[in-house]
Amino acid sequence: MKPDAPTAEAGSFDEDWFLLAHERVGSPQPVAALDDVAKRIGCNAFDLWPPLTDEAMKFLLDGGYGLIVYLPGSPKMLERYNTEGRGPYFTPPSMDFIETEARKIRTLTAALGRKVWWDVMPEFDSSGHWWVDRPRPSGTRQEAYRQWRDFYLQLEPLGRYLRQTPEERGFNLLAICGLPTATHYAYGMGVEMTLLERHLESIGDLSTGICFLRGAARQYDRPWGIDLSNWRMASNSPTEYTEDMRLSAGWSASHTRRHLFISYMAGANVIRLEPLVLIAGDGRVTPSGEAVREFASFTKRHADRGRPHVFAALMLDLYHGFAPKCGKWQWSRTETVWRGSIPYSAGDHMVDNFLNVAFPEHWKSGTTPGAPWASFAEFRKMLAQGLDPRPYEPMGTTRWGDNLDVVLSNASVEALAHYRTIILLGDVRLEGELKDRLRGWVEQGGRLVVSLPQVDAGDAELLGFAPWGGQGEGSRSRWLLDGAVYEEPAYTYTMVEPMTARVLADTLQGDPLITRNKLGTGEVIVVTADHLQSTDCQQLLRIGTRLVDWLLARDALAEVKGPPVEYLVSLGPGKVIVTVVNNSGDTWHGSVVFPRPTGSYRAVEWVADEVVSHDETSREAVAAVSIPPYDLKIIALEATARRFPSWPAEG
Repeated sequence: MKPDAPTAEAGSFDEDWFLLAHERVGSPQPVAALDDVAKRIGCNAFDLWPPLTDEAMKFLLDGGYGLIVYLPGSPKMLERYNTEGRGPYFTPPSMDFIETEARKIRTLTAALGRKVWWDVMPEFDSSGHWWVDRPRPSGTRQEAYRQWRDFYLQLEPLGRYLRQTPEERGFNLLAICGLPTATHYAYGMGVEMTLLERHLESIGDLSTGICFLRGAARQYDRPWGIDLSNWRMASNSPTEYTEDMRLSAGWSASHTRRHLFISYMAGANVIRLEPLVLIAGDGRVTPSGEAVREFASFTKRHADRGRPHVFAALMLDLYHGFAPKCGKWQWSRTETVWRGSIPYSAGDHMVDNFLNVAFPEHWKSGTTPGAPWASFAEFRKMLAQGLDPRPYEPMGTTRWGDNLDVVLSNASVEALAHYRTIILLGDVRLEGELKDRLRGWVEQGGRLVVSLPQVDAGDAELLGFAPWGGQGEGSRSRWLLDGAVYEEPAYTYTMVEPMTARVLADTLQGDPLITRNKLGTGEVIVVTADHLQSTDCQQLLRIGTRLVDWLLARDALAEVKGPPVEYLVSLGPGKVIVTVVNNSGDTWHGSVVFPRPTGSYRAVEWVADEVVSHDETSREAVAAVSIPPYDLKIIALEATARRFPSWPAEG
């Protein structure tokens, strides 16, 4: 079935279709303005606030445009938006109003299929409208999860719609999350697609967000997307421009542009643009509009973008409640889960420490390091006078690329089959049905990484060593495959006696730190250092970083060499694509190294659509790359013989 075929079925994770939706707040919807954005900018979908007018519906149907309807699925929520928001958006805020709009959405879905989405839970986990009178999650993590979930499921008609299938209700439901914590839970509650809000200081960075959301979408076999907010807390306003098109508030066009390209190449099915002035009142396209127009053109030229080569997953416990730290909200900087209600465990520190290595400085998102202003007014004045805001819009780098997913402990056998490596993080326990699922996955060729607190002493056959004994302390480690020695922060470990397991790393005194046990065609890798981190829980051990370097290099389709940078790798028929994003104020000089394909091939930079030169060895093709500050390039190695392997041979 084609992705845009009329149907109420949402489609699967692997279907590659794309909507670029521009939000229009309020009603009635000015069709002339929508048409202008479609034709001059290139948006192929719109986000409209009801009531939907007959004129707007005809415009969508005649043009075949996509639609996201911004309508909370509960009269209680509508009333809060009206009284706490900026105006009477939903009138009257009643069950009848919701059901009337539902009939319109059903009609549009019958004609346009999965191009139509009802945003029935907009920013439900982060917006203040949803949190009034809500019980604060408390008790155990399981209790916090159930309290949080049941709040939404008991709202009507939202709960009823979530319990129905798309065929039963006649339309597809969408949720927008503010925090990565809720992405898996939103799918679990019953929506067909989840978007994650980014491009806003208070909620976190794009890389860790994609890691959680894309993993959730793959776990539930559903599409996903990114909601790009246009609000900037530093100016207490959306992005605005002066009459001479100087930025006077909000975000630089570069910040928006990089978010667009990263989201698209990471596999998003939808990018939603919250109110962003693309075309000024006098008809001129704004710098933000130029960035979106360039991006929209790119998506049409490169609709066959490949799929992100994500072969490794991080597994958390179903009830984790963990959100990556970010710069603005006080509770998000504290060491707590479930929105500040439960203190970190050693396992939560493990998750935090791992993310800090995988996505260096991700937590700086939302901060303004070295900012020369002290107030909203000063920031706006400096922008209007020509201040370059890009140094004060930090985005991080990626050690292993934007090529990791987060899945939860309830992931199905089918979902696990997508990954070659799974690393257990946090308080997840290898027991019960999860142990059976992961054991079967390992026997079929998977590589499982566990820390001793996550397993039981009775798992000797699985782990490859006898029940362990005493505790030890260390401050150094050694990678035995090449003898490299690492100075470590103080750490504790458990002493084990290998039987079938092979030792990959030790303490220099011969005590195993990392072991590798063959099981079927796969292997179980065990870390004896407590949660792979220092005794004070403040950092991941260097030997742990070396382990992940080694594991992920075995399946990599390309390597990015040079100073730290953000990148991601995609795979398409006959091509490997590497997106490299320079989030720094210096020109980035490096190279992209591909395994050399059999037959003829060429290297192409996709943004400019230019062939680029490359060097060759007997086994590699190497493209030298220079990227200006706050810019990006997408390098594709395109083989006419289409002989790129799905999985490289192990080294």
